[in-house]
Amino acid sequence: MQKKYTIIPIVVFVLLGLFFLVEGQTMTPTETTTKKKISNQKLENDTTSLINEFIDKNKAMEMIVEEGFVGPEFCNARKIIYTNKAGNQLWLKNLINGEVSLLLTAKDLHNNYDWNSNCDGVIYKQKNEKYETTFYSLDIESNDTKALQNIPELTAINSFSVSDVIYFLEEENLQIKGMIGDSVWSVTNDELNYYNLIISPNGDKMVAHAGTNTFVIDLKTHRKKLLCKGIFTDWHLDNEHLIGFIDESIDGHSITNSDILLCNSTTMKTTKITETDGFFEAFPSFIDQNTIGFSDLHKGGVYKMEIEL
Repeated sequence: MQKKYTIIPIVVFVLLGLFFLVEGQTMTPTETTTKKKISNQKLENDTTSLINEFIDKNKAMEMIVEEGFVGPEFCNARKIIYTNKAGNQLWLKNLINGEVSLLLTAKDLHNNYDWNSNCDGVIYKQKNEKYETTFYSLDIESNDTKALQNIPELTAINSFSVSDVIYFLEEENLQIKGMIGDSVWSVTNDELNYYNLIISPNGDKMVAHAGTNTFVIDLKTHRKKLLCKGIFTDWHLDNEHLIGFIDESIDGHSITNSDILLCNSTTMKTTKITETDGFFEAFPSFIDQNTIGFSDLHKGGVYKMEIEL
């Protein structure tokens, strides 16, 4: 008897399970229609959500320089300099009245120029036939050009737009140094090979890339910490947020996609600003507190868009 009472509850439980399973699979036409409506509504909601997410990630991008031009550098939200894709012409555009003028014709200007700290001139560099580098200052009003003396070859051209202190890389070991006048000091002393130095607007911090890593360096204490992943190209005026991009390549050479990133250098929070097909957004910079400009490396052209920090 004991064995009988042990087996019966198990059999009943199994039968009840099969009953409810069959009941769940056998639905009336009304139940089937209701389930389809729920499924279709869910699909519609999911699709709407994806569309809204895409629109949110790709807010209105306004073209401000036509295709064929890249490399925007902005000044006080009023002026922009940029080059043609060949990199042998430097152009100036007034963002207030739309006036455009050719500032300079030279070779290999790609990313080798920036505004000076007063925004009344441009600093650029050139190599001669012996591959010696010279930095030049160009007055945008008079168009006068003068060579700058005693500037190290691997000086971060962004330095000139911040203060009188310039930062450069030692040619032997790619370590970072600072210089003002005849005074030179070391910022880093380690085994890393640095490149692409970006100085913050207040001159207190620097972004330095090394291999696939990016660091923020305190220029007073020389302490550094690892930053968000990406190639960062400009600081926000709050000296905390950075704008940059992350590109993709199938073969390691040709870019197959590129999107813009925003990084908070304090919290290390990364926000993807764009996510597009057919655009290779790259080398962004801040126009003002809530607007960025960037190049499309696919077809050329300079665009602007509003962002939220």
